[in-house]
Amino acid sequence: MGLNLSMHCGGQRVDLQKVLEVDTPPSTETHFPVPHAEFIDRVEGLASELDYTVRGVEHALSHAGMRWFGIWELENKHPDFNTVLGARNSHDKRFSGGCALGKGVFVCDNLSFTGEYKFSRKHTKNVAEGLETGFQRVFTELPAWEEREARFHAALKGKKINEMRARFIMVDALKEGIIPQSSLLKIHNEWIKPSYPEFMEDGYSCYRLFNAFTGNMKGGGLNTKLEKTVRLNTLFRRVVKLQS
Repeated sequence: MGLNLSMHCGGQRVDLQKVLEVDTPPSTETHFPVPHAEFIDRVEGLASELDYTVRGVEHALSHAGMRWFGIWELENKHPDFNTVLGARNSHDKRFSGGCALGKGVFVCDNLSFTGEYKFSRKHTKNVAEGLETGFQRVFTELPAWEEREARFHAALKGKKINEMRARFIMVDALKEGIIPQSSLLKIHNEWIKPSYPEFMEDGYSCYRLFNAFTGNMKGGGLNTKLEKTVRLNTLFRRVVKLQS
């Protein structure tokens, strides 16, 4: 699987060295910026401590380096997906630092996030301690989260739907602002004839339709992707009657 981190508003994908070269602004009485490198060190340090193998990583910067986004693909024991951790940091008070959990499908570069930011910490006093605690909590929760996602994948594969039901789900996604109208035909075509034969193995299943959606939800930056795929996951959990 290839990671799929794209940026907008002038942002661009960069290598690690470019991120490390970004200067961190000095603290003020109310704002305490954290170097982007501290986020990277914490994620990779905890992954190593807990024996997670990092299969891939991507970084992106925008606004002259003031805003950073990163995605790590972490190998796990499940056959269908790897765990993906998305993190963000801002030096210009645009948003809090934090991270979110998602998953990447092995056979393609479909990427989806399954919850709001698992933790989010404003750049106020003691922010470093708050980030440390937040990252530790996320990594502690990873095994249970991965098991829930495995059950979700199984439920998607086991839920068969016909053409009419698939169309109703597409319309629901449109009404809920998950997809634009311009994507409807592309998603429908991908549902009928998936680009990857693996998505046809379970017949006309929710898993097949879910990946038709995620395959057409690329681009737009980490925040945009997170918001829309969180709502997509919620929609499909309703369809398969599975609690979050």
